[in-house]
Amino acid sequence: MKTVFVIYGSPTKSMLDDAVINAAIKGLRATTNFELFENIYALPKYGENDGPETVALFTQKLASADCILIVAMDYAYNLPDAVSNAFKWAAQDVHVSAMPIGLITADSGRFEVQRSMVTMLNTLGVHAREERTLILELQNQITLEKKEIVNLKILEDIRELVTETINDIDIEKTGTSKLKIN
Repeated sequence: MKTVFVIYGSPTKSMLDDAVINAAIKGLRATTNFELFENIYALPKYGENDGPETVALFTQKLASADCILIVAMDYAYNLPDAVSNAFKWAAQDVHVSAMPIGLITADSGRFEVQRSMVTMLNTLGVHAREERTLILELQNQITLEKKEIVNLKILEDIRELVTETINDIDIEKTGTSKLKIN
C-alpha cells in the first residue's frame, strides 16, 4: 500500500483544510495510507536547537512516505514559513527530492502564488512541478457544518491531483511517465 504524507500547512487547522483533505482522501483509503501531520507549527525554527522529538517524528514519518501532499493557504503570496522550515529540517535526514509532491492552495487572486510556492519548494530540495499544484477558488464552496466541498468540479480536481501524485510514485522509481501532462 502506498503512503501519502499529508502536511497541514496553515497556521491553524481550519475547516478549509479539513474539507480539502477530506475530499483528497475520500475513496482512496482502501488502496492508500494517508499519514496526516498537523503539528508543523510545533517544529522549532531550523537551526535554533538540535531538533526535538517533533522534528524526529516529522522526519521519520516523511521518510516512510512514498509521496507528499501539502494543503496550505498562501502567506504573503508564498509558502507559509512553517512549511519552508519543515523542509529545511527534513533536508538533513530525508531524500525528499525523489518524492512526488502535490500542492493544494486556495486562490488569493494571484496566479504568481503557484509559481512562487513551486520555486520555494524546489529551492528546498523538493521535486515540485507546477502541473502538480492546484489553486482552488473556494469561496462559498464549503458546507461549514460538514466540512465538505460542495462543488463537484473542485472535488474532481482535488481527487485527480492526489491520484496523479500517487501515480507519480512509480514514475519517479522507473523514470517512465504514464501520465498525460497538460
